[in-house]
Amino acid sequence: MKRVPPKQVPEYTRVKKYAEYWDFVAWSALPDPLKKPATQRELAKEKSMHESQLSRWRAMPEFKRDMVERVAHTMTERIGNVMYALLGLIDIIGIG
Repeated sequence: MKRVPPKQVPEYTRVKKYAEYWDFVAWSALPDPLKKPATQRELAKEKSMHESQLSRWRAMPEFKRDMVERVAHTMTERIGNVMYALLGLIDIIGIG
């Protein structure tokens, strides 16, 4: 197996707290009104982590990709409900 120099290894593969990382990705992908806790600082405290660790994760190029994939997965599962809500809103305000 070919050895990859450390600087070429994607940073997220060096994440030691995988569960916390993926919880942070999921939390970050939520709309602000649905985030509980409401702030990154509160989330860090809840996870017994330093907020700077979450900021480092957020700065990784892989983080944005992981968050977009999470949103896409969630939207795929809920597209029917989203469409239903939008159509209901259109009926209420009388656009359609």
